[in-house]
Amino acid sequence: MRSVSTVRVSWALLVGCVAMFVIGLGRVLSLRLEAGDVYPQYSSLRADPMGTKVLFEALPLAGISTARLYRPLREAAHGPDIACFRLGADPLLLEGTIHDAEELEGLAASGARVIVAFSPSLRRPQAPFMARRPQAPSATPPHGKAPPPATPPRGKAPPAPSRPSLGKRWGIELAWPRLDKGIAAARESGTPTADLPGITEDLPLRTAARFNPREGTGWRTLYTRSAGAVVVERRIGRGSLVLCADAYALSNEAMGFERRPAYVAALIGPARRAVFDEASLGVVEQPGVMTLVRRYRLHGVLATLLVIGVLFAWLARRPLLPDRAEGQTVPSTGSRDQGEALVDLLRRSVPERQLLGVCVAEWRKTSGGLPSGDSVTALLDEICAGEPPEATYRRIAHALERARRSRTAMADGGEA
Repeated sequence: MRSVSTVRVSWALLVGCVAMFVIGLGRVLSLRLEAGDVYPQYSSLRADPMGTKVLFEALPLAGISTARLYRPLREAAHGPDIACFRLGADPLLLEGTIHDAEELEGLAASGARVIVAFSPSLRRPQAPFMARRPQAPSATPPHGKAPPPATPPRGKAPPAPSRPSLGKRWGIELAWPRLDKGIAAARESGTPTADLPGITEDLPLRTAARFNPREGTGWRTLYTRSAGAVVVERRIGRGSLVLCADAYALSNEAMGFERRPAYVAALIGPARRAVFDEASLGVVEQPGVMTLVRRYRLHGVLATLLVIGVLFAWLARRPLLPDRAEGQTVPSTGSRDQGEALVDLLRRSVPERQLLGVCVAEWRKTSGGLPSGDSVTALLDEICAGEPPEATYRRIAHALERARRSRTAMADGGEA
């Protein structure tokens, strides 16, 4: 019995340690998720100074509903009452191509207001190593002869022409003029135009980037600094596209210490719904079982299945049968008849030392008993608990046989 209690204590300690580990791990993960530093910068899921969760949660207080977009932009809602925020964009975005440029233009053409704000930077960032284009080899042939024109192999179509960059597509570029005063020059006061009403204070900016729109492309400057435009707008269809050189004014830090509500209201315009594009930051929704669980709130069903699995594992480890005494053997299971099943049940339920006493008690109930003073009755009354059951059983069998013979002899003598 001591070994059984030791095993139970060991299992209890193991379960307690596992439970403490799971609770601690869940607490650490909840703290990370509450802070939001596991998400990219300028994500509306991030609650630290580098996120935009304050703006996401403050807009409903002004009567503007908010939502997050975890899927491609083509699946976003379209309409004139929507303002789509794409915050923390790569400053080199205008120098490359994006796969959803048509979706951005289509969203703006439907009447929505698309706001693209770039990450702040005091100098032009370097392109990633894998994104740099290798230098083309020298095309000067020897002896001044022109090289023959390259012809594609047979059976293969010529390569498709390269797509123009986003800056050329929209007719604007983002430049970084030299600032001798460093970050102090980046924070110098600016001037809003008549197209950005209500701005009476200087915008908190942390970037040296400036926009250079081309003439005749329809861009309007909304806010300028000494070195160029910082906020520009262009009409596309029934909506508009707004580019901001710095997303800092919309961050949690700026909302806490340098908030500019008039600037936010001017960016949103007449829209009554704000959509924060999280998919552009890499926070996408992966369709799967957990997505369905969260969507249809099946957490209770999942917890029930987990409890059933734990109970099944426990049942497989500890069967719902009484513990066997030390040295007691259990016959192997297999095809048995009713007699063998009864014997097996008796072995599991009745201790070995009490088996003979239980059998005698049951025999007395069913047989109606024996006359007082009978030798068998006297023998049953003299059964001692310390005698082996086999010897006692043989004595009882012999006594019953003698009693049967004596009754047979007396019956034969009476007939004679």
